[in-house]
Amino acid sequence: MVHSPMTILRNNRLSLLIQSDKSTVFESNKNGIRPLLEAIDLLGRHRLRGTTVADKVIGRAAALLLAYIKPRVVYCGIISQRAEEILTKYGILFHAEQSVPEICQPGSDELCPFEKSVSNVEMPVQGYRNIVLKLLSFSESK
Repeated sequence: MVHSPMTILRNNRLSLLIQSDKSTVFESNKNGIRPLLEAIDLLGRHRLRGTTVADKVIGRAAALLLAYIKPRVVYCGIISQRAEEILTKYGILFHAEQSVPEICQPGSDELCPFEKSVSNVEMPVQGYRNIVLKLLSFSESK
């Protein structure tokens, strides 16, 4: 029996699953944008091109990273409307279970810091840079 990427994601309690030809090339149970960045750093964007990605939550920041790696298709539980715009603009097929206006910090109405860092960004490479810089700023402040 072949399971959908979202079924595999849930059954294995993952936050991110990346498959190539039905085999898993990357998976993570960490929350946030870090797992997608880790996949890019570990595998490189060219190896991720044409893959199938399943993610629990996709906001504009994650969508820009996805446009940067150009997967074949994306599945997600929750997607922001701004993420939908990015994926559509870059011709990435996606299937979402729920659409929300924006991705906020857990337990808050405040926009996620990574979403803020790319709020006016349209180009995937610039989104990647902004997200990495934001992540580095978190590391430096600790």
